[in-house]
Amino acid sequence: MELKAKQKIVYEVEYDDLNEFIKYHYGVKEFYFTDDQELANYTSKTFNVSPKQPGAYDMKKLEKFMAGEYVQFMTQTLLNNLCFSGLLEAGEYLVKVFW
Repeated sequence: MELKAKQKIVYEVEYDDLNEFIKYHYGVKEFYFTDDQELANYTSKTFNVSPKQPGAYDMKKLEKFMAGEYVQFMTQTLLNNLCFSGLLEAGEYLVKVFW
């Protein structure tokens, strides 16, 4: 008997690399993935990233974020927007937090 299984691609990202990538592409001085997602050391979080155009609510969050205001739980919005802009591939991203 054969085990039914599917193979999938997961993009594995270190949290500090994500911090730098977001700061560079959004032109902001600060972004801390662990603070944004309230994560501790030795954790990880998965995001399903898709190239969807930000709606009105997400656009307001993005505007505040790019103006330097603190907006929590931005990672999903930022990743989707980066994908929409052609800077990230669509798919599953596993962000690892280990320091």
